[in-house]
Amino acid sequence: MIDTSLNREDEILNLLSNGDVRRIGVALGIIPHRDCAMPPNMMYDLSGFAVSPMDLPPTPTFRSESGHKIWIREGFNIQYL
Repeated sequence: MIDTSLNREDEILNLLSNGDVRRIGVALGIIPHRDCAMPPNMMYDLSGFAVSPMDLPPTPTFRSESGHKIWIREGFNIQYL
């Protein structure tokens, strides 16, 4: 979950730097460490409204390089093309 009012996937993905995406990849177990590249065949399902804020811990997992709060939760459906 990212703290944004945007709801289009391309807009949300544009908020994240490559470093942010790799940090999320490590947290979800997609890549082993932040020096690795994300797989080129990743399919993203992004939404600013995917989770109720009441279901999130009060402290985000990290802040993006642009300052957005990001919460990483296990159980997301990771799919490859």
